Amino acid sequence: LLAAAKKAGAQNKTEVMDKGADTPTLRLLMVANTEVTDIGIACQQDIKNVTNEFRNIARVLDMPYEQTLISETDFNKENVAKAIKDFHPGSKDIAVFVYSGHGFRFQDQKDYFPCIDLSPSEYDKAVENYSTMTDIYNAFTAKGARLNIVLSDCCNTRVGQETPTAVSISTLFSRASNSFDADKLRNLFLSQSGNVWATAASPGEASWCSVKGGFFLLSFIESLRYQISTLTQDKPSWEALISLTIDEARKKTNGNGVPQEQNGVKEVKTKSIH
Repeated sequence: LLAAAKKAGAQNKTEVMDKGADTPTLRLLMVANTEVTDIGIACQQDIKNVTNEFRNIARVLDMPYEQTLISETDFNKENVAKAIKDFHPGSKDIAVFVYSGHGFRFQDQKDYFPCIDLSPSEYDKAVENYSTMTDIYNAFTAKGARLNIVLSDCCNTRVGQETPTAVSISTLFSRASNSFDADKLRNLFLSQSGNVWATAASPGEASWCSVKGGFFLLSFIESLRYQISTLTQDKPSWEALISLTIDEARKKTNGNGVPQEQNGVKEVKTKSIH
């Protein structure tokens, strides 16, 4: 990953919403394979869903917001490596990495987390253009942010295994009140430190999506909103949020024309700082 960064000349799309150097900043780095023909539409929707969510969280919490997006023709291994190398959060910041695209695992791979396919086109070989999520997680969390959130919505199937990745069903949303408790949101993002790491599927499983986006990332947003709802009695926690995300994504892929449900993998190590 670091070797690839030396060759990069990334033209990343960066958005900055500044509120002062002393205020903790929410920094999002998102990588999405929007150009691929089979799941590109879902990845594009993931960008919209994820960036809107984190931008609004920063706005409600009156935090500075910085967003870097690698997609379209910028999508390749070198640009991802350079973006991570150039990512410099402060010790009080919230650092978020989100990947949406194809993923795979090698036949003899022991790591439960997948490799992400960073091929710039469908004619390039995935085994020559990939990074492991473990490498990305280690590089990202080593930057020293107070709270790190690393998510990947991709398959975890063996390399070369053909797996359908898009289905026609829609994800349903409740029309019940979505009023939130600002204190719960503040607790999750400003009163917690540590690392949150999750991926959409277990080894051997596919990750599914529709035109509304990846089921895992949709479930993450739904679970986040549930955790901070005024109707929720329990104190919000990242462990509960990610467990609910995985459970909701599994429910979305249990039946509904999907041949195999997905069961995400997580590692959550957070603690309260207040």
